[in-house]
This record gives sequence, structure tokens and C-alpha cells, in this order.
Amino acid sequence: MLQAGGLSGASATLPSAVEDFAAVHDQGHLPASGIYRHPLPLRAPERGEQYAFEVDLDACTGCKACVTACHSLNGLDPDEAWRHVALLIGADNGKPILQHVTTSCHHCANPGCLTGCPANAYEKDPRTGIVRHLDDRCIGCRYCTFTCPYGAPQYVPRLGIVRKCDMCADRLSVGEAPACVQGCPNGAIRITLVTTTDIQRRSANGAFLPQMPHPRTTLPASLYRKRGWPAGVRLADTDVLRPEEAHWPLAWMLVLTQLSVGTLFLGQLVQWAGAVPGVWEVGHAALSATAAGLALGASLLHLGRPLLAWRAVLGLGHSWLSREVIAFGMFAACAAATAAIDMGVVHPVDPRIATMVRWAAVGTGGFGLFASAMLYRRTVRPLWRGAGLRFSLTAVLLGAATTLAYLSLAPLDQRANLSPMVQALALTVFAATLAKLAVEMRVFWFAKRGPTSALGRSARLIADVLYPWTALRFFLGWLGGVVFPLFLLALLGSGSQPAPHAAVAAAILLIAGELIERGLFFRAAVPAGAEEVG
Repeated sequence: MLQAGGLSGASATLPSAVEDFAAVHDQGHLPASGIYRHPLPLRAPERGEQYAFEVDLDACTGCKACVTACHSLNGLDPDEAWRHVALLIGADNGKPILQHVTTSCHHCANPGCLTGCPANAYEKDPRTGIVRHLDDRCIGCRYCTFTCPYGAPQYVPRLGIVRKCDMCADRLSVGEAPACVQGCPNGAIRITLVTTTDIQRRSANGAFLPQMPHPRTTLPASLYRKRGWPAGVRLADTDVLRPEEAHWPLAWMLVLTQLSVGTLFLGQLVQWAGAVPGVWEVGHAALSATAAGLALGASLLHLGRPLLAWRAVLGLGHSWLSREVIAFGMFAACAAATAAIDMGVVHPVDPRIATMVRWAAVGTGGFGLFASAMLYRRTVRPLWRGAGLRFSLTAVLLGAATTLAYLSLAPLDQRANLSPMVQALALTVFAATLAKLAVEMRVFWFAKRGPTSALGRSARLIADVLYPWTALRFFLGWLGGVVFPLFLLALLGSGSQPAPHAAVAAAILLIAGELIERGLFFRAAVPAGAEEVG
């Protein structure tokens, strides 16, 4: 469309719905049904309503003009896309079915990206219902990419932030259709008005798209229309196994926090048992505090904008990530205070203060582990539903292994008195290792599930594509958590002194094994399918 000032664009004024209708009527292009639909509503949303994408799948040919238009107008990076076109395949009465589906952010009534974000970098416009990402507030933690069931938020490495579709809100505000709507040559996409009640009703009934996570979790607002879906429709690429990102800084952070909490807790048990030399407690608390400090440092390496890390605490009221950050920050401070007291750097006026500090360290560390488990459990990755058990066993296992290694390094003349405690810790390592490996092997039970099962795909990733890492992880766990503890127990049974090299080697092997396991934890975490979110 040409105007006096040149070609139309983002700043151009589009004809009104009445003018469009008049033009179509005069040209004799009204549809046979007599129903005319403008790509935009004729009025703004009222109370209890919001904008939503409405897609006529029978008109979608998969040409990806909507993807190109969105990419061009919003100036996205080469590997960045806010709109995607998927392909569903199936059969109807023996005839093959191919259905292209264009998707973008669904501007949910209960957006997972917003509730999960620790930095409050999302907002849902109370007037339009559009869920917008506020780039200047984003710290690049990428947690929203875990909590969104539909993959709408996209991480942009160049900028160190996440971005996503905002329904071209600036264009809508001046009566201009979003880029994808204007770009579709078949008019398959339009903007409509929906009520919150309708969204809730449709979501409760599961009315959405085949092979997509159940809508009851985030209540997506998008409307998809099709004459009918044949049974057995599935995504064309469900058989393709693609490992997810390893997120190594997060893997280090999780392992080190769990090691630190487990070490401090078991160290306190050892001290309360009264079976330690006087010099032992001095370095043990410092070891736990050092691990906690390294864990916090590793977490910063995962942020796209680490200088804004302080914003991670702003979502305390709704984000488990904020709660984890605060809990482990307090734990690191309490662990450092415990170390300072044990080393004689600080001398509390009242001995009860030292006891309170130790209990505070145990309490904040325990809540930090709980927050870690909850923030992964609240995502749409079925493999992460057992995160609480995994993390707890890692804390016990590495805490016992580290404490055992530290005890074995006690002065030679004091080791004889430590034999009962060394034996108890070796048995703890042995039992925790068997339990942890058993928990990890449970995923293989799902390997025979169909291609639409996320747990089935996770199992095949671990057993096939990631098999070398899986084999190494189980080898290190077996060697460090079974062979070496049995060797130490045999030495103690024969009346010999604990072997410090064996205990230290066991701890190193177990830490390496847990790091690999945590990498597999991220790489095999396939997003949920339609039957696996609720």
C-alpha cells in the first residue's frame, strides 16, 4: 500500500476495518459463507478480556512467511526466532496427514515465565493481557526457558538476555496488525479477544494442540481452529534425539552447594559425637565455607549479565530461584561464620551464639537444597521431578565422602580413636552410592515408552547419544563409592589404620562422578509432552 509519504511500514496508518470491508465488498471478494473477518478486533479489550492469537490451521500452508516477517520487523539475531512452524503427521482412514502449525508466545493467563523469573523481568499488561519481557531487567539466568512449556523465551548470547514475542504491542497500540499477521499470505493468523473465563474453561478441557503440554499449567490464550484432528497425530521430529544444553556452571553450582551443605551437616554430627581430634574441626568448617563460596561464584558464570546478579533476589515472593539464591547466600555467610569461630578468628561472648550460628548454617543449607529441588520440579521437564531425592542423596554422599577424607588425614597418633567414625562414614558412602545409582538407573525403565514420552526420550538420550558419559559416570560412582569404601572397611576389619590416599581418591572420584551426573541431568532433560504436564 502506497501513501503520500512513501511505502507503508511500522509507522504507516492502516485502513480501518470498515474501509477494508468496503474495499473487499466493492471488489466482490466476500467469502461464500458471507462471514468477513478482519485481522484485528474492532475494539480494545474490556475488563476480563485480553488479546490472543487466533490461528486457522486449515489455512496454514507452512510457508513460514510469518516467521520471516517477525524476524525482519523485530531485528532478531540469525539464530533467534519468536515464531516457529512445526509439522504434525498422522493418518486419517489410511491416508497420510500433514499439518503445519505456526506457534509463538501464547500470552498465557498464568505465564510460567513470569512466575519463575527471579528478576521480575516479565509483566502481563493488565489492559491487553500481553506478556512482555523487560530487557533492561533481565539478568540472563534463562530460568524462564525452563518454566515456559512452549519454548517461547529465547536466549540471545550476543546480548546476554532472553527475548520473546510481545505481539508487536507497539503496532497494536496504533491499530496496526503484528508482523506475523500481516505477513501471512493466507490470513491464517489474526488477533482476537478472549475472556479469562474462556481461557480457563478451554484449558481445563485440554483444548489446545496435539503433542503440546497440557494447557492447565499456564492457561495459554491462543486459539487454534481446525475441522478435526485424526487420532495418533504427532510431531514429525519426535524420533530425533537432541541433547539439551549442559549448563556446566549450574552443574558445578549444584554439586558444590550440595557438597558444602552435606559436609557441614555431617561434620556437625561428627563433632557432636565427640570422636574427633581438637585440630580437626578447625579446617573442616572452612572447607564447607570454601565450597559454598565457589558455588556462588560458579552461579555467576551462568548469568548473561552477571553485574545485575543482585536482581535475582527480587522475585522472592513467586520465584524458587530467588529463594534458592537468598538461602545459599545466607548459608555461605553462616558457614563462613562457623569457620571463623572454629578457627578462633571470632570469639563469641556467649558460647550459645556459636551453637546458634551452626544451627543457622544447617537450617539455611537445608532450605537451600529444598529450594533447588523445587525450582527444578516446577519446570516442564519430567526428568527433573525427582530432583529432591537426587540432590539430597548427593549432599549425603559427598558430605560423607569429604568428611571421611578429612578424617583420614588426621595425625597418625589420633587415627586409632577415629576408627569407629571412619567405619560409619565409609558405610554411609557405600549405602548412599548404591541408593544414588539406583535412582539414576530408574530412568531406563522408561526407555520403551513411545516417541511422544519425554521420559522415554530422556532414557534413550542417556543410553544412546550420551552413552560414553553415562558409562563414565557409573564407573566413577562404582569405583569411588563402592570399591574404595569396601577397601577401607576391609582395612579396618583387619585392624589396620585407615588409608588416607584411598579416602581422598574416593572423594575425588565421587565429586567427578556427580559433576558428570549433573551434566546428564541437564542434557537429557527433554521438555514434557501433552500427557506429562499437570
